[in-house]
Amino acid sequence: MILYLSGNFPQLSKVEKEQAMADRIVEMGLEYHRLMTFYYIKDCQTILTVKRRLDENRQKRITG
Repeated sequence: MILYLSGNFPQLSKVEKEQAMADRIVEMGLEYHRLMTFYYIKDCQTILTVKRRLDENRQKRITG
């Protein structure tokens, strides 16, 4: 995962919103990368939670 610290978006307010956006990106065959403007612990935690979930889902698909 590449985390750029230079963009703030409304999806970061809730993990569910960020997850929905990330799922749409993955469905398009792209990788989830996130850009943030300001360093907010909660926003970073949201991004890291979504990335962990994506990795877990990918691992489940790989292992069956």
